[in-house]
This record gives sequence, structure tokens and C-alpha cells, in this order.
Amino acid sequence: MNEIRNYSIEEFIQFSTNELSSINDIQLLILKGHVLVEYSLNCYLEAKSINKESDFFKERFTFSTKLKIAKHFITLGSIDDDLIKEIQILNKIRNEIAHSLTYNESLLKELFSEVKKKSPEGILSKPNSTIKEKIIGSIAFINGALFGGYKYYTDKENLSNYIKENK
Repeated sequence: MNEIRNYSIEEFIQFSTNELSSINDIQLLILKGHVLVEYSLNCYLEAKSINKESDFFKERFTFSTKLKIAKHFITLGSIDDDLIKEIQILNKIRNEIAHSLTYNESLLKELFSEVKKKSPEGILSKPNSTIKEKIIGSIAFINGALFGGYKYYTDKENLSNYIKENK
């Protein structure tokens, strides 16, 4: 998956969407989405690290520890406390599935509500959106913020072009 780091933002969005769209089981969708979020988080943390040799894919940090690093030790720029909260909710849902093979629907609704605050005109605001569409939309939003932050610190020219094209 190392070549994914070189994707443009558009390519990464397409990759993420393709990875999730073919999954119809909600629990598997959440688990795969969590894996994609962790991938984006690893990229972001590496880009922000003062140690240019850091490799968050090989370090044995837990997902929660990575979030703490992001929250407490890095100037986050576009990645703010609300995004950290959204990722924490996703992680709680993932943990429920991993430990009990089910998830709390109220946590899922909380995730949707948090994402909708930042993306009020997205898929989450459409009354006929399915749970699957809302999950994919939420994960895409989180991944977009993380991967966008990663690109900002590693490829500012590409990010600048992306922003101009999508205004």
C-alpha cells in the first residue's frame, strides 16, 4: 500500500470509495473504513513528525495512542478537535464490533451528527441516504481531512491545485 502515499487527493478519494463501495455488510464496512482511516492517520503523523525517518506503519502504537499523538503533540492545522472526536467515535464503533460482533446504533448516529456539522450539504443531510451511504460519506470525510493534511505537508503544490479546481 506504499504507493497510495503518492496518490493525488482525487486518486485517494477514488481509491477509498472503491474500497468501501463493494462492501454490503455494515460491520465489515465499518472495519474496512477504520483501516483506511488508520492508513490516512499514519500518513498524516509521518508528514508532521520532526523525525523524517518515522514509520507509523511499523511502529507498535495503538490506534488510540496515534490519536493522542495527533491531539496532544502536533499542531494540527486543519485537523482539529472535532475531527479527533469523529475518529474516536469511529474507533469506539470498531472496538464494539471487534469485541462483541455488533455495534451501538446511537454511536453511529453520533458519528453522523458530528460529520454533518462540518459537511451540512453532504450525503448525511439527504433524507433518503442509506446507512451504507452515510458510513461511506463519514469515512470519506474523515479520510479527506487526514489525507488532505498529509498532502498539505508533503505536496503543497498538488493540494493548492486541488483546492483551486474544487472551489
